[in-house]
Amino acid sequence: MKGMVILIRGLPFSGKTKVAEKLKEELEKKEIHTVIIDQETIRKSLFPEIDYSYDNWNKIIERLNFITGILTKEGLNIIITTTVPKKEFVQIVREKNESFFEVFLALPSDVCKEKDTEGIFPDVEKSFEPSDFPDVKITSIEQVDDIIRRFEELGYIDVYDSDEEEEIKKRLQNLGYID
Repeated sequence: MKGMVILIRGLPFSGKTKVAEKLKEELEKKEIHTVIIDQETIRKSLFPEIDYSYDNWNKIIERLNFITGILTKEGLNIIITTTVPKKEFVQIVREKNESFFEVFLALPSDVCKEKDTEGIFPDVEKSFEPSDFPDVKITSIEQVDDIIRRFEELGYIDVYDSDEEEEIKKRLQNLGYID
């Protein structure tokens, strides 16, 4: 089975990593194993020569797609945290990954700006485009349950536990629908 890519996108300092960690924890409870890939960590450690110019974002996205392609082919579910500024870059990731789910973390920019100790926020904010049609839009870590609920609605997560599943199978066998 091929894995899924879950893209958590938002402004810098919006809490993407914390949301990813909480989401991973909740998915692990449901025996859905995931790996978190932080775009900034990958860029700094594997591709430090790449800055955040518009042209280099294409390279960053291309390389993230390459890495996630290898991992999802092996059945791993990947959570990517990223600031990726343009909607077109999100579309590239969406098109390259068969199972794709976008979470847009829409924290108000003034809240993010207050957390910026590096002075990078103004540059990113100028070029950042909010997502038009994410699979889920949240504003805080407390809404991770909304992500899980959406996964269930889309059929990515079974809503039955193993006991309930066995009971349903028995009923279907008794009715002659399955052997």
